[in-house]
Amino acid sequence: DDLLTGGGGDDVYQYTDSATDGHDTIADFLDGNDTIDLTALFDALGGTNTVVSTFDSGSGNTTLEISTDGGTSTVAGFSITLAGVEVGSGGDLTAAELLTHINGADGVVEA
Repeated sequence: DDLLTGGGGDDVYQYTDSATDGHDTIADFLDGNDTIDLTALFDALGGTNTVVSTFDSGSGNTTLEISTDGGTSTVAGFSITLAGVEVGSGGDLTAAELLTHINGADGVVEA
């Protein structure tokens, strides 16, 4: 479980292994600047490359999980929290906009 801070400029957060990358929090994810690269992770897992997005209005954070079956179930032990980012209708990013910031994913499903 890591707290990641990219700082100013364009940042790429790269994930390669769902078993070792754990539950991370990105403290300063910026729309238009930052990218989450899941290409190697999805290549290793196979299946349908889907990100499941859940917004928690209490914390103001969005949690991303990964799914290889189109969003029905998620891979255990892996999540990325975008601190202070609301994904969804009326939020900071729509699911479609979030998808443009995720390399390797075929779709984003809101839970």
